Amino acid sequence: MRRRVTVVIAVLLAAAGCSPDSSQQAATTTTPSTTAAPTTVARACSFDAVGSEGEVTWLDGSTLMAATPTGSERCLVDGIAGTPATVQWSGDGTKVLLNDSLRTAAGVQERYPRSEGLVLSRPTGKSVIEIAGGRLLKHVSGASTPTDITFVAQPTEAIYHPAGRSIVASGRNNDDPVLVVADNLGRDPQVVARGEEATAVRSLAFTASNALLFVGDHPDGSHLHRLELDTLKLTTVATAKAPGRIDHVTTSPFPGGGVAWTQGGACDLVVSQDAKFVHVSGSPAASATPVGWLPDRSLVVKTGCGGPSDKGDLYVVAAGQGPRLLAKGATAAAVRAVLPAPAAPPPAIPDQAPA
Repeated sequence: MRRRVTVVIAVLLAAAGCSPDSSQQAATTTTPSTTAAPTTVARACSFDAVGSEGEVTWLDGSTLMAATPTGSERCLVDGIAGTPATVQWSGDGTKVLLNDSLRTAAGVQERYPRSEGLVLSRPTGKSVIEIAGGRLLKHVSGASTPTDITFVAQPTEAIYHPAGRSIVASGRNNDDPVLVVADNLGRDPQVVARGEEATAVRSLAFTASNALLFVGDHPDGSHLHRLELDTLKLTTVATAKAPGRIDHVTTSPFPGGGVAWTQGGACDLVVSQDAKFVHVSGSPAASATPVGWLPDRSLVVKTGCGGPSDKGDLYVVAAGQGPRLLAKGATAAAVRAVLPAPAAPPPAIPDQAPA
């Protein structure tokens, strides 16, 4: 029997070319003229495999673009429908969730009722969780209808453990914000964190070493917490006094790790590696949202504080170097890379074969 674990979060935790239409030409004589029908030149796109260095991908209108860390740019997919909302890659870089559809090199594999509130499973990308109507719905490839796997009341956010065998979701329990873990079928739910003095728990992220990072919102501001799931040790990594907040927590899945987040009222970027902060103040990346980490431990960011449909410029941030511009005018973006084998989940949390 698995033991039930609960961690109470106290508010006093210490802070740590379109050209003119030629068909409009006027005839000057009675001699019949022939005008070629306008043609559309399709962009050359190829959903090729990703290299060991990884690449940055982003939506440019209806096109999914990609660039290597050194800036070699190409088109992956064209003709994408819908408002830019989601770019999520599977752990091997062969599947991508684009807005309301799951795609591979063979084309669209699945479509979903909506494009928001979707979470691609880790690491396989075999399923998609949809958060809608106060429920957690799991769409499995090939199934005609989703399965209701709701295991916490009023779910607001969900994340797969990197091994894909467990899911953590934020929600409510007796009006308190909680974090609950269950296996990836929603079974054997266990509360792992309860915010009795918090108003919300959000911005969930797993580190490569099984630690769970999350933000707790309190009357005095936001606290970024780190919960070691194997020992249940809880620490506070950073705080932001109200009305500022911590958001967009993004962790590296690669050896050596790294974590980044935004803080304050103007989404000031904070980047930490090897227990040291990476200097970005005074640069174009100083006010930017983390996108993801590349295998060489550099961080990709998008300028601005807006949502996925808002445009921003993509920069690569690395320790000891100035931010390097990679692309301009990007909307939703994500890093595509072959991820290392994840650590097995601790024995204390529910487990199920990856899906």
